[in-house]
Amino acid sequence: MWMYAVVKMQGGSPIVDTEIAPYHGFVHIAQKGIYGIYLFSGTLAQLVEIGKLPTVIPLVAMTDDGISKYTELNDTIIPYVRNKANVWLANLELPLIPEGWTYKKLLTKLVDVFEVTDIGGNWVKDE
Repeated sequence: MWMYAVVKMQGGSPIVDTEIAPYHGFVHIAQKGIYGIYLFSGTLAQLVEIGKLPTVIPLVAMTDDGISKYTELNDTIIPYVRNKANVWLANLELPLIPEGWTYKKLLTKLVDVFEVTDIGGNWVKDE
């Protein structure tokens, strides 16, 4: 599985306590101040634990079963993720994420927030 997350960072690496929340690997995609967008790989249990850390804003966990790819991007953001993301956005004095948004729309917004053209996915941006 994979999970996009916004994470406090130091020296390009995410601040994640691997004793509490181990993972298989990560890719650093973009940076804004002391935060980075990362794509983590790991088991579902590992990604859930990463998302619980105070330094992490979990965005979406995605699967690819060989038949359907990243279908989770079309799901509505759960309140826990939206609330955690909105606290971070409010601290940056940026517009908040309203109820009803999909994860794809959230990722598209973060492309703009982090001022990058792509966050390393082959999913299609909402028009």
